[in-house]
Amino acid sequence: MASELGSTVRHLRTLRGWTQARLASAAGMTQPAIARFEAGATVPTIPVLERLAGALGAELFVDLMLLPPVQEGPTGLDHVERELVWNNKKILPRPGED
Repeated sequence: MASELGSTVRHLRTLRGWTQARLASAAGMTQPAIARFEAGATVPTIPVLERLAGALGAELFVDLMLLPPVQEGPTGLDHVERELVWNNKKILPRPGED
């Protein structure tokens, strides 16, 4: 995530022909902070992202997604795990049956 955010900010900054120092000044940050962020070394807070977006004339969207729960039973992971154990029992000899 950090590298994707940093790449996007770098792309928007270079489209405007700005240096890191220019963006830092416009966003109320330091040039080293911009460099670390663009390199994916840090993940800025939402307020910092809002300042960066505002300085770049962009909009910030945060999209949270709920992942579906893992199903249990014959259609879920539990079934797959049981099948793997069963197949391993058929393939691997029991101790002393070599």
